[in-house]
Amino acid sequence: MRLKLLCVGVIAVLTAASARAQFTQFAAPGALAESEESTKDRLKKAMEQARWSLGPLRLEPWVGVGNLAYYNDLEPWRPGKQSDYTVSAGAGLTAFLPLGHRALIVGYALPEYKWWRTYSNRDRLVGRYGVGAFADLGRLSLDVRGFRASQPWYIGYVDEVPIDVRREGADAGVELRLLRRLSVYGTFNETRWRYDDEDLADSSVPRLRTLDRDERRWGAGLRYRFQERLTVSLGYERSRNDFLLPEFDRSNSGSAPSLALDYRSGRLSVALKVAEYELEPRGGSAFTPFSGRTGQGRVRWDLGSRSGVSVYGRRGLSFAFGGLEYSNVETGGGALYFPLGWRASASFFSERSSNSFSGESGSKQDFSSLGVSAGFSVGRRGRLNGRWERVTYDASSLRPQVTFNRWTAGLDLGFGSATTW
Repeated sequence: MRLKLLCVGVIAVLTAASARAQFTQFAAPGALAESEESTKDRLKKAMEQARWSLGPLRLEPWVGVGNLAYYNDLEPWRPGKQSDYTVSAGAGLTAFLPLGHRALIVGYALPEYKWWRTYSNRDRLVGRYGVGAFADLGRLSLDVRGFRASQPWYIGYVDEVPIDVRREGADAGVELRLLRRLSVYGTFNETRWRYDDEDLADSSVPRLRTLDRDERRWGAGLRYRFQERLTVSLGYERSRNDFLLPEFDRSNSGSAPSLALDYRSGRLSVALKVAEYELEPRGGSAFTPFSGRTGQGRVRWDLGSRSGVSVYGRRGLSFAFGGLEYSNVETGGGALYFPLGWRASASFFSERSSNSFSGESGSKQDFSSLGVSAGFSVGRRGRLNGRWERVTYDASSLRPQVTFNRWTAGLDLGFGSATTW
């Protein structure tokens, strides 16, 4: 099979983070290096910076142009080269409604239209939508969120092949402080993944809809805070995946104890989470049982207010499409952040990944990626962002070494910002 069914999926740049389940497909190259700010903190900052006020209601508009990209060969399975370029533009609104000092309701609608110069059959409306409620009631804190997003993703096929993926669902979290530093917490997440492969007509690419599935995850545990620097969480979580196509059924369920550490002191921050999973097939599915460790970690050292270095790693599982397999994915890398004068900043990353596939073949596919991104202030409020990535698949028994480049760009027109989860 071609690159073991095209080495599963590669998530596009600028795509929202995947749900935190044991199956995450792929993280966008370099994304694991970024520090994760809590949703509550991001929303608080966004509300304080909102441009419009209607009584207690705060409104933040957004206008932007993004995902500007050129494809040297948009449909590599056809004779010759089908070159084209695409861009998306959108406008939307985020609304914040504080209920006193302890609760906040947030909603956002950020539609975008994706336009292609030549292949107009790919033109379509995409976007991100969500509503949530967040509360801090002293000893008790909770949040409930719903979301729906339809955004471009990519798969590796000698060159890049863009597709659209719809992700919708809900999640909830609750934490109750028992003692001064000891809390008990609970989490729930449900995500429905739907893959649109109508743009792959007449191609040899396996059907992406073999990945259509419903994921569910819930967990609970204890959390202890050592002063303000170190937080340790011990928990237990369960997960369940239900596939829609019976002929590609890899439905599974399982459970795992988990350990999470979060340390922040001065310029140093450390984040780590590991889980020891036991996964079994459900309802007679073709899923191969899995027993092993998943998780991810990151260490970041800030060298200055706008510079720093990050080292990270991840181990997880990813479903192959067009078949009945999954792969064990191990990724390790590092990133460097630095200023370019007072109006611009840049970052560089390099990482290495290894995919070991389940099943009788037990094949393996390794690849590496590196990239540079930069952001430039334009005028008083605008910002221009650009990014270049280079991904190289090692030679294997399935095909020779293949390298492709990706360039993307976006422009924030300086009229508001987009806040999502």
